[in-house]
Amino acid sequence: MIVSDLQAKEGFYAFLNQYGDTRAKQEVLMFWALHPNAQFGKLALLSAMECTRLEVKKALDDMVEDKLVEIHCNSGVVTYSLTSNDEIRQMVTLLRTFDWSQRQLLFRHAHTVNCLYGAIPEQGVS
Repeated sequence: MIVSDLQAKEGFYAFLNQYGDTRAKQEVLMFWALHPNAQFGKLALLSAMECTRLEVKKALDDMVEDKLVEIHCNSGVVTYSLTSNDEIRQMVTLLRTFDWSQRQLLFRHAHTVNCLYGAIPEQGVS
């Protein structure tokens, strides 16, 4: 039981580190955590975030490429939604169970755990 809990936590941290490696990606992940079944146009998504539009557009494009976000085109209207992949949806929607400060700690901890294991090189450390 303890081993599976540890593996689940490490998997969650790895997910956050891989897909939440920028502030804009973290905002997009949180947006989809709060609206997992909705579809939004790009302008609505760009307007809902605190990061610059360019940063959010890059994050969104990366997430489409990584298959976290899907693009839909209905009658010439392009919208975006969270992936239909259940495993990814579970990871993203789990974020909504944490309050703001807990989410900040999660993203920070995910980065730290991966630095300790060597998945991400530490920068600025002499």
